[in-house]
Formats: sequence, structure tokens, C-alpha cells
Amino acid sequence: MTSSNIDHLGITSPDEHFEPLVEWYKKALSPLGYKEIMRFPGAVGLGSEIPDFWVTQKETHIPSGFHFAFTAPNRAAVDAFHTAAIDAGGTCNGKPGLRPEYHENYYGAFVLDPIGNNVELPQSRDPDGFFPLDGKDVNSVTDESLATLLTSAPILHQLGGTTVVRLSETLIMKGGGSVMASEAEMLRLIASRTTIRAPRVYRSFQVKDDTQYFGTTGYIVMDFIPGQPLDECWNGLSRDNQGKVAAQVAEMIQEMQSIELLQPGPTGGGPCRGPFFTDYSAGPFTDAAEMEAWFNHKLDICKRVHQAPKDIPLFHLTKFVLTHHDISPRNLILDQDEQVWLIDWAYSGAYPPAFESAALAIQPFFTDFTEAVLSLIPRYPEEERQLDSIAYGLTTAALA
Repeated sequence: MTSSNIDHLGITSPDEHFEPLVEWYKKALSPLGYKEIMRFPGAVGLGSEIPDFWVTQKETHIPSGFHFAFTAPNRAAVDAFHTAAIDAGGTCNGKPGLRPEYHENYYGAFVLDPIGNNVELPQSRDPDGFFPLDGKDVNSVTDESLATLLTSAPILHQLGGTTVVRLSETLIMKGGGSVMASEAEMLRLIASRTTIRAPRVYRSFQVKDDTQYFGTTGYIVMDFIPGQPLDECWNGLSRDNQGKVAAQVAEMIQEMQSIELLQPGPTGGGPCRGPFFTDYSAGPFTDAAEMEAWFNHKLDICKRVHQAPKDIPLFHLTKFVLTHHDISPRNLILDQDEQVWLIDWAYSGAYPPAFESAALAIQPFFTDFTEAVLSLIPRYPEEERQLDSIAYGLTTAALA
């Protein structure tokens, strides 16, 4: 264990920067559990349990340029600190990474706060601060032990009952009630039949759980993909590099659409989910005719209540191709070699070709990204119009 005789640390801030600086540190240090614990006029104490970091207001200008470091429990916390600090308005002064010139296994990041102080966050030298499966063979770990790591390993992402945790330097695990076996099966299919850059699956299993909507909690152990999420770096890319990224994404879509499958829906079966199904999902569908009937039922509902134009033709589903169904910058990672990786295959399956472009077209953010990709892939205007016309049936009339 590392130890220190330092009880607390304080910095000063000019009047006009005081409250913004306090807010910046609250956001930047949130991955460490830091929050405002104590406040006096002109002074705020932050900490996870006790106020060990203070920001004090001063009327006169106080020179900045101090360098101090907090300790992160693991590398995921270092990464999360860097992201949170930059998002809050800090300036990168050293990306998360290994720096063996400092000491063996040193991993840290540096960010300048809004008044120029250099804030460092190294991973703890305490062996307990490393990822739980570092140096271990994942195949030697039982399903039961892996399941417990969903609540104890460092969290990378958490949304809507789905959690992604860091297991080791190279592995993550995705788990939750919405994690289906079909996602792992699709990733295996992508690995075996395409050149698309996507995480490789090492383990996957389902545990019966009657508290979950689908009756199980799913777990998928797969590659950790190092790089920058595209939604965090897209706006900073040059126009030329944005074009290169869009071209890579378009190539992925075209490769997926070159692979036809007979059975519609998720790979290996299961409920259909995504923007063109209800929040309650749909199916499973035994064949194309059954899926077609479901869509035409939704279209009929919309027409009967004047929520869809009368001239929209009936769905006629004849071709099913590999479909990601949720391509957006938040599900793309740009690695250090400027290669794009496609993650989060939860909604994937075999669907009509129009599903991919239609799903892209309704993405509410990064419209320049969407337009760039759509300009490079085939479009299906009539089918996209059909899908757009059943919105009422998927929302207000979801249970009809």
C-alpha cells in the first residue's frame, strides 16, 4: 500500500473563476467519487468522504501553474477522469497512457484546469488498484465469478440497465437484462464472415432472472477497444479526416449488406429491437411473412387513425442482410491508427437493407456525420418512407 502524511491540499482562485473552478473540479474528479462536502464563505472542500481538496477564493490574482496529483484506483478511472475533465472545459496536458520512465506500470493522465494548474491522475501503485482479471486467463474464471464482477469491476459505461465494466487491460464485460445471446452470436458471425473491425467475443452466457423483462441477465466478455469514441472527437477532426471516417463506415455497411441471411431478426433468434420496433420489442418472427405481417399491421393502425399517408404501400419483405441497426458516433471508436471500430451490436440482426440507412437518417445528433455516410451508401426512399410512416404505431400505439 502507498501511504502519505498529507492530510489535505488547497488551491486559490481569483473571484471571477471561483465558482466555475469549483464546478470543474466536481466534474473532473467525479470518477473518484469526489463531491462538495463542506462550504464556507469563499472556500469549498471536496472529497469522497472527507474534504481533502479545497478551493479558496481570493480577491487578488494568485499565480497558477501548480502541479498536483490524485490517485486513481484503476486505469478505467484514469480514462474516465481525462474524459470528464476535458468535457468540463479542461485542456489535455497528457493523454491516458503508460509512462514507464516514471515507474514500472505507471499509467496516468494530465489535464490543465481552467486557470492553468496541472492536475495529474496516476493509477494507484497498490496491486489492488489493477483490473480484476489482469494476468488471469478468463477461461479459468467461472460464470458465477464473472457475474459478480459486473458490480465490482471499474465501470466504463452504464445506461438503461446495461453496464460495461473493465475486466483487464484487454477485456471488458457487458451485462444486464437487455444483453441478449444474439449480440454475442452476431459478433461471432461478424468475426467469421467479414473484415469489419468489431470486438471479439471470448465468453457469453445467460442467467435466468425473473426480475428482468426478457427473463434473463446476459453477459458478454469481449475485447476492450482502445481509442476515442467518435462522438467525443468528431468535431475536432479535419474535414479530410471526417471524410475518411465516413468512408470507412460506409464500407462496413456495404460489406454487411453483401451478406444475405434467410432467417429474419437477431442472429440465433430472440426478440427484435431497435428504432423500427416498439420499446417492448417484437417477435421473435419465424419467417419473413410473419415479420411482414407485423409491419403491415402497424401501418394499418397508422392509416386508420390518420397518422400515415393513405398512399404508403404495404411492406413486402424479400431480402434480409446483416444489419447493425444503430450506427452513430457513440457506437464508433477511432483508434490510434485512424481505423474505425464498430461496437454495441445490441440491435443487430438480419433485416431489409433499408433498415440501416433509415436508422442512420433519424439519428438526431452529428447530422454532418450522418449526411456524409448516407451519401456513400445505397438509399431506399420508398422503404425508408414506409418505416418513417409507422412511428405512431411504434410509440403511442405500441401495444396495439
